[in-house]
Amino acid sequence: MKISGIVLLLAFFCTVAPSQSPSDVSAPIEISFYGNQNFSNDELLENFKSSAGDSWKQYGERAFEYFAQKYTRGLMFSKGFWRAKIIEITSAPRAGKQIVRILVDEGPRFRMGTIKVKGNEAITTKTILEMLGQRQGSAADGKAVQDLLYETLKDKYCDLGFVQYNAEFEPDFVEPGNGNSDGVVNVLITIDEGRQFKLRRLEFVGIESDEAEQLAQSFPLKSGDVYIQSKLEKWANAINETKRFAFLDKDRHVQIRTDEEAADLDLEISLKKLLP
Repeated sequence: MKISGIVLLLAFFCTVAPSQSPSDVSAPIEISFYGNQNFSNDELLENFKSSAGDSWKQYGERAFEYFAQKYTRGLMFSKGFWRAKIIEITSAPRAGKQIVRILVDEGPRFRMGTIKVKGNEAITTKTILEMLGQRQGSAADGKAVQDLLYETLKDKYCDLGFVQYNAEFEPDFVEPGNGNSDGVVNVLITIDEGRQFKLRRLEFVGIESDEAEQLAQSFPLKSGDVYIQSKLEKWANAINETKRFAFLDKDRHVQIRTDEEAADLDLEISLKKLLP
């Protein structure tokens, strides 16, 4: 029996872990998982602690919910358990410790079926599938699919000038049956490349015009060049190494304005000269 999967939309934003709430308990934490059958408590615990860093050492309801949803489910997702859930997190003081129990529902494991890609022209389907590295019949690594679309492929397209790249993937589940303990998931990847953009104008703000002119000469992209994101990033790193300016954050201090009709973009880079 097939169950149509829910479309998973690609979103480009950073997820920030919530801060601890005033009700956080500072007692030593003891964490255990239950409901798990294919993952040992030690494996889940090691993943939880190593992923959360030192933040797990002080209990906070919202923070632990975030860690479990992101890291525990992420681990299960990478091993083929695409429907894994965090059912409940309970916490209670006992013998001078804060006892935290995390109830999980692994759901069935899915193996990779067919993988189809549509909407791509600049990068071939063969290349995309090689980048994914998934084989039919292997445990379906859902995290690898996400990482491909959200990071690897996004960066690849940005380096080809496709700054408006977007993508989504849709799983189609075939439930376990006929004595099989594992199901199958077929994946459809849909890519919207957008247009290929070229650099039209480069502008520096916050510094003198003569210095701006010198920096423009050293900038690796010239007007009319296909916009390559990695060249901007390398240049920004080199500028930071000179320590002539306040730290240049490519996400905060670089404004990108696009002219969609002309497929051109303008860069505005804000710099602040440090005193000698």
